[in-house]
Amino acid sequence: MPELTHITEHALWDAAREMPTRCRTLQEEGFVHCSPRAQLPRVAAFLDG
Repeated sequence: MPELTHITEHALWDAAREMPTRCRTLQEEGFVHCSPRAQLPRVAAFLDG
């Protein structure tokens, strides 16, 4: 099974521990984005602007 990596800010990660998105629908959340390790540098550079 491939490993997936999730990029987020520390504050958002901490908040997610208090209110996890488990059991939320795609419509409620609005998006789902996960990247394999090979895409991580490109995604991080894009998000860093």
